[in-house]
Amino acid sequence: LTNCSKKIDDHQTHQLTAEHERQIGQSIDNALIEHFDQTASKNVLSAIDYPAIYNYINNCVLGLHQSDYYKDFKEDHPLANSAPIIRVLQDSGNTGAFTAPSGYIYLYTDLLRAVDSDAQFMAILSLLIICSAYKYDLNKLEHHFSRNFLFDLALGLNLNNAPAPRNGTDLHAVLEQLEDHPYQIHRVEKADCDVEPILCELDYDLRSYSAFYQNNQHLQWLSLFPRAMDANSYSNHLYYLHNNDPGCDGQTIVGDYQSFKLLLP
Repeated sequence: LTNCSKKIDDHQTHQLTAEHERQIGQSIDNALIEHFDQTASKNVLSAIDYPAIYNYINNCVLGLHQSDYYKDFKEDHPLANSAPIIRVLQDSGNTGAFTAPSGYIYLYTDLLRAVDSDAQFMAILSLLIICSAYKYDLNKLEHHFSRNFLFDLALGLNLNNAPAPRNGTDLHAVLEQLEDHPYQIHRVEKADCDVEPILCELDYDLRSYSAFYQNNQHLQWLSLFPRAMDANSYSNHLYYLHNNDPGCDGQTIVGDYQSFKLLLP
């Protein structure tokens, strides 16, 4: 089972201020939106054009903040106190989701179509938000590139027009790290230890979340979150948790997510 009592000496990125981190996230977000705007097959769904899609997601975020467990989590992780900046991306064949520094959450429509219930979506959204609050994205970028590169981003480096010496540090290289490079196993399991009690407290059905791993083992996105146990074993863990933890007797919530899926372009 997931070891939620294990103490982890998790390396944190130092010397970057909250304002630096905000500017880093904004630089990446600006470059991504510019890239999508210039690519005919890709699209960033606008909250103006798709208000119902964003209303559903934002209501889920509001629900997360009703959790007493999450309220305690926020006390130790200041970034969790701010509302995430969520973008829904359309890129045919991309069944992913990822975060960028300072609370940016990106969800691809093809992944949203692979989700079947409110419980599954809330679990995925909570996992991304928790990972963002732990600044795992920032740590990945610093480890692969350098802290100096992060400072350059904070100072406004344009990833779509990086100078020649920046070879290998353009938008595509940054997205490869954020979208495809796996988190470390101990960090994923640490996030699981926060997500699972939140779902139980909010009365979401862990059996539905279990089914997501059981039915979508082919999804490349799952490789972003490696665990000591494989997807099938983690699915069994969630099912066991639902059946054996008296706090996890949630009722399956149906209807809202299926209606939400119909809104996706």
